[in-house]
Amino acid sequence: MWAIVVAPIVETFLGQHLPILLARVLGARTAIQFAAGSLPFAVLHFDVGAGGIAAGLTGGFILTLAYLTFVPQSKTKAFWITAAIHSLFNVVGTAMLVSELP
Repeated sequence: MWAIVVAPIVETFLGQHLPILLARVLGARTAIQFAAGSLPFAVLHFDVGAGGIAAGLTGGFILTLAYLTFVPQSKTKAFWITAAIHSLFNVVGTAMLVSELP
């Protein structure tokens, strides 16, 4: 339940929402905003080994792209769509792990 509900909300807040909003307030260009949202998310996953690094880099890229796509419409919309995408990704990963249990 943690990986599907709580983690996506917390990680979206810490990994995309706060860093990107801070970069926007400081007047940073989109490329800097993108780095600000991708890198913290990636770093949060580096402790899980090669799979975590790959998931962190890929997830950081995809989730930051989603956030930056929707933030011009609404910060709230950007936050919840990004968290939902993260949650769906975790549902698939959890289902794959559970399906391999004896």
